[in-house]
Amino acid sequence: MIGVVVLALLAVNHRTVNHYRLEWQELRGIHQGIVDYLAEHAEPGDVLCTEDIGYVGYYGRMTILDRAGLVSPISALFNRAGDFYGLIAATRPDWLVVSASDPTAGFLGSAAFTQSYEQVRTFEPPQATSWTFNLYRKRP
Repeated sequence: MIGVVVLALLAVNHRTVNHYRLEWQELRGIHQGIVDYLAEHAEPGDVLCTEDIGYVGYYGRMTILDRAGLVSPISALFNRAGDFYGLIAATRPDWLVVSASDPTAGFLGSAAFTQSYEQVRTFEPPQATSWTFNLYRKRP
């Protein structure tokens, strides 16, 4: 009986499980690309500001400034005020990863941001999806 239930659940959820498996593979590829790029170009002690802190934070071996505020409580002060660029202006991280489609990325076109940071790379999966992340480096 339990076997029948398990098979039925697998049949019903196959599409959903497959969707998330493919999504995870895409994100893993993007995040690994970011880690590889930073391993080659970042200096020891550089700070990376990003929202997806898990994979990049673990494998990147950099100091992480978490835009969402999970590991960087200072972020919550700016996020509550809706001042998403304020965190970056106040902390001046060396590197920044942002998805342009993120609702908190409205500052990307601002003069203050473009004077302080330059886009150095875009990371996206081979198939066109919504997962596109831009990597910015602080200008000297």
